[in-house]
Amino acid sequence: MIPLLFVFLGAWPAGCASEDVKGKQQVKGETVYSGSARRNYEKGLEELKDDNYPEAMGYFTRVRTQFPFSKYATLSELAIADLNYARDRFTEAVDGYRTFARSHPTHEKVDTGYVAFKIGESYYKQVPDEWWITPPSHEMDQSPTIDALRELDSFLERYGPSGMPVTRSLVKTARKYRTECARMLAQHELGIGRFYLSGITQTQPHPRAALWRARTVLEKFGPTGLEHEALLLLGEAYFDLRDLPRAREAFSQLATRYPKTPAGRRAKRLLVRLESLPQSPAPRLSPAGLPALPEVKKAPEEAPKAAPAPGTPPPPAPPPPPSRG
Repeated sequence: MIPLLFVFLGAWPAGCASEDVKGKQQVKGETVYSGSARRNYEKGLEELKDDNYPEAMGYFTRVRTQFPFSKYATLSELAIADLNYARDRFTEAVDGYRTFARSHPTHEKVDTGYVAFKIGESYYKQVPDEWWITPPSHEMDQSPTIDALRELDSFLERYGPSGMPVTRSLVKTARKYRTECARMLAQHELGIGRFYLSGITQTQPHPRAALWRARTVLEKFGPTGLEHEALLLLGEAYFDLRDLPRAREAFSQLATRYPKTPAGRRAKRLLVRLESLPQSPAPRLSPAGLPALPEVKKAPEEAPKAAPAPGTPPPPAPPPPPSRG
């Protein structure tokens, strides 16, 4: 009996200790749960920093699937978008950033503008580059440039006035990106406008189409550093349309604002030439102060003319448009 009693008495505290240890293991398990999520996330950041993208993706995915209610699952969602950006998978990165902003609209990374900035930067990274074996970048497809300009403008409108130090740094970079995108789009529009005005591979020039391209540069893209080129194209288009007052206004603005540029010097020569040409009605200015597109009125239908009498000389041909020299 004594040995049995000893065994029983010895086993009873052990059972209590086992239950107590089990309780500690449960508490310890919770600690391991959050700690494991953190360690996996931090390990993923280390792998991302070392450009070990598959390993980093594995850590971030594990955090999201095994610890979905941890704050590190949210951070891993954003880290996956950053990872796709680092791998030049910009379409996937944009999708990831947009999803993160929709799912976590009050998150710090959304509130400080980081996510919106990365969307614009992802588009900016897709803007065409120049290589010696390819055409100039402004002659390529500008869809990514248009997307980048739209997103950067949206970011600057929302976060530009922010006083937060982190946001101020992003705003400075976004303005630099925006200037580059606007300039490339302006070069693209001016190139097309010159093509229309030259009449290359066409039966005749299309100055009206060139005029709209010049106006787009002056009115839509903001400061680009190419305003003098756009004013020259605008004036020459009006010149070819024989709208001399508006041509004179464009050349005058160009010669006054940019007198030392090649475009400004050409504008001065054209202004001298305009002095010897007949005048047309005074120009109508748009609200922005730029020469407006002339209104095009449909010519009234005329009754059929009677055949000329025999021996009547043919009417004189209309005078050719003045040459821009």
